Amino acid sequence: MRAKTLVTSLVHSVTFLLVCAIGLFSVQLHAQTHITVINPSFEKPDSGKVTGWDGKSKNPNRGKLIDIPGWRTDAPDSSDFDSGLELSGTDISDGKYRAFMMGTDTSMYQNLGKRVDVGDVITLTVLAKENWPPGVGTLKMEIFYLNGDTARVPIVSENKTLAGTWADYSISFNASSHPEAVGWKIGILFDNTTPPNAQTASGGWLNFDNVRLTNSNPTIRLGNRK
Repeated sequence: MRAKTLVTSLVHSVTFLLVCAIGLFSVQLHAQTHITVINPSFEKPDSGKVTGWDGKSKNPNRGKLIDIPGWRTDAPDSSDFDSGLELSGTDISDGKYRAFMMGTDTSMYQNLGKRVDVGDVITLTVLAKENWPPGVGTLKMEIFYLNGDTARVPIVSENKTLAGTWADYSISFNASSHPEAVGWKIGILFDNTTPPNAQTASGGWLNFDNVRLTNSNPTIRLGNRK
């Protein structure tokens, strides 16, 4: 009788372990993985306010001229006037610093090491808000692929109307709908697309922080980060 009880207990234990293993395997298959973004919260170089993304600015009196790791701009001869990073102060965002961007300055972007795989479902999320003037603010968000590792080709690009308080904004694409991007490296881009208005010809300023890029490809197991 005792032997039968032990066998029954063993069967139940094995069954429980198999159910747990199957459940864990299912979670692994459907886990969301994070794609590495360099300096995603603009905490580097941690030297106070910095103007210009590449260590140069048209107006050096606006902040220090130091390269901001990870981020680049297309501005010819670094003609950006008043964009970069600054201390958040008492404004709640993510960490000590936040990025700021003036409407008439050029976009900033980052090329990534991730290549698009079949089945990828990639989402770009950013914490953002309009800064000044109140009630006006449009942020362009874009995920692109690098054709030949040089030419940026948009995969998904949207303009988001920002509120005056911090909120998350996202865009995403499914590789099954964009086969032309499969195999190429991707990148991300932000731009202040607020048009000039009655309060300022510059289009005003936006703040953004905590950039995140995730992949919900169901064939990628937990821990297989790209």
